[in-house]
Amino acid sequence: ANTYCNMGNVYQQHGNLEKALEMYEKDLEITIQCLGTNHVDVARTQNNIAIVLEKQGKFDEALKTYEMSLKSKIQALGPAHVAVADTQNNIAIVLQNQGNFDEALEMYEKALKTTIGALGPNHASVASTRNNIGQVLRKQGRLSEAKKMYQQAEDIWKRSVGESHQSFALALGNIAKIHLLQGRLLEARELLGRAKSIFHGAVGPEHEYTKWASAKLATIVI
Repeated sequence: ANTYCNMGNVYQQHGNLEKALEMYEKDLEITIQCLGTNHVDVARTQNNIAIVLEKQGKFDEALKTYEMSLKSKIQALGPAHVAVADTQNNIAIVLQNQGNFDEALEMYEKALKTTIGALGPNHASVASTRNNIGQVLRKQGRLSEAKKMYQQAEDIWKRSVGESHQSFALALGNIAKIHLLQGRLLEARELLGRAKSIFHGAVGPEHEYTKWASAKLATIVI
């Protein structure tokens, strides 16, 4: 089974999603035969299949497979394990991409609770989930709530990974988006300038994050 998994990983890395899916499905079949359905390796392979389906734009199939992976993880590891939160996040992302914002928010909240329980409230993974919640709230037009989530993510990333990390800059950029939507151009410009500088140092001038911050700055006319 491991050979099929490794081959699936290679195919996926090279963009051959059909062959990757074929390898992962063979891996899953053998793993279930050897270990039963309630094993963490089954959940891992189901997760790999779901990732490929998501990349193919097959969101309904991806969602169903992520849900199978979640069930397998809960049975194998218990509901409080951090790996459970990872799949809850994956499910929420698919729901968000489908425009199912209320369902996505509900699943992100579950992921947040699981992550805090497993890793504590000040872990970088908690910041990532808070940032994701902020994205959904922003798309729903709930700007004040979104800003609060982004600021909480900013604070956690500041303490967990530092102010020179791209994740911290990402939070600054997201807060700047809220300021732009609220017409607070000076505040947005200041945060985007900081974000651009951090991105430049962390990932280089040609990275999409750096280019995004530069492009946003160029649109601000005061």
